[in-house]
Amino acid sequence: MKISLNTLKKYIDLPDSLAESKELFEDIGLEVKRIDKEGDDNLITFELLANRGDHHSYEGVAREVSGRTGSPLKPIPMGKMSYTDDSSLFSIDTDGCIAYSATEFRNDNPADVKNLGSEYSHMLKTGGVNEICPVIDVTNVVNLELGQPAHVYDADKIKGKIHIRESRQGEKASLLFGKGEIELPAGIIVIADDEKILTLAGIMGCDVASVDENTKRVIFEAALFDPVRIRKASKALGIQTLASQRFERGGDLDVIKRSVERAALLYDQIGWKNAVPSQFNQKVALPNRTLSLTPSGASEYLDRELSKEEIIDRLSRYGFKATVQDDGSLQFKV
Repeated sequence: MKISLNTLKKYIDLPDSLAESKELFEDIGLEVKRIDKEGDDNLITFELLANRGDHHSYEGVAREVSGRTGSPLKPIPMGKMSYTDDSSLFSIDTDGCIAYSATEFRNDNPADVKNLGSEYSHMLKTGGVNEICPVIDVTNVVNLELGQPAHVYDADKIKGKIHIRESRQGEKASLLFGKGEIELPAGIIVIADDEKILTLAGIMGCDVASVDENTKRVIFEAALFDPVRIRKASKALGIQTLASQRFERGGDLDVIKRSVERAALLYDQIGWKNAVPSQFNQKVALPNRTLSLTPSGASEYLDRELSKEEIIDRLSRYGFKATVQDDGSLQFKV
């Protein structure tokens, strides 16, 4: 993964010197493979750990820095959004989809759409993502910022309802970016309407409902899929994308709604508006994982005296929520 150091500083404070920043990255497990100078910026290429999908985003890297240094994350501006569990736009018909959201945005004058601006152009270029058109670029910015892959459809090209289901033997999909039509093995998670496949879930979209210069109404999609299913599908098809790299390492349920809110703000800035609640439905309940420990036990194990306050402070930087039990032990919700 390649990031802009100047862009990263919009999410977290970093040391003043490049050498100190590099040392910090290496210290927290973000191996720096290469540094390229570009004007007043430094582009950092990381060798990321295979099991750390959260590092595939600016916020994920920033959170790791915050965990070590204690420097607070800088808030990412969000738009206002209401949610409903009404799923009139879609149905989830496979347990391979953990949760799904569909949000409509509209622009009656697509010719007047603004660009996202040079800051985001730089982010996309650094991340190896081509600018396509502003309404699609928003999905890629959301992915690079928050680590939530997203997709956008021309709503008027969708026939009937969106179905998140498994592919049937012999079905075909016409993929984006000139990859053409391919035949799918049975059992791959797909997004389809009543007539055709719209997306290979978590991997790549198709061209049948793609946005063009005449699009006036879009459906913004953000979801969470079973990582094992995405990894197996990506391998079976021989297709690896930024989305599949993220999904197959495990996503974050809480980021789905945040990605919708971030997209809402970005769409508003380029002239696209939302007038109805976002439809969100969780198909699969995830386990409530907790960790329990005592300050004395942690101190003995690490051979360092740790107070209750220090343990809570350090783990809370990574998002663990602490509860102090009656016996003085600590319980952390993951």
